[in-house]
Amino acid sequence: MRNIILYTEDPAFLEKLERRVRIQIKNLFRSEIHIISFLRGPDRLKQYMNKYQSDSTVLLLDLDMERNSGIGLGREILNIQPETQIIFIFGENNAYPDIYEVDHIYS
Repeated sequence: MRNIILYTEDPAFLEKLERRVRIQIKNLFRSEIHIISFLRGPDRLKQYMNKYQSDSTVLLLDLDMERNSGIGLGREILNIQPETQIIFIFGENNAYPDIYEVDHIYS
């Protein structure tokens, strides 16, 4: 099974992101792909990653968060599940030079 996991602290952004990802997935892939969303609560995300380590996972990880460090959370996820492919997402006007310290496929 393949999973696309979305993580953010912003409910409105999560809703938009889910909608966009579902449309793109429907248009691009014929195989079974699950979209799993996490809103606030990095511990729940980490528990999920621990539980489902055999699944192929792409993580869309929001960096524009007040409560958590997206970069730090990305590091933690890779420690749990090193084969996870991370795509960092953030606002146009924000710069995150530390992003290159975490293995990821796109930002």
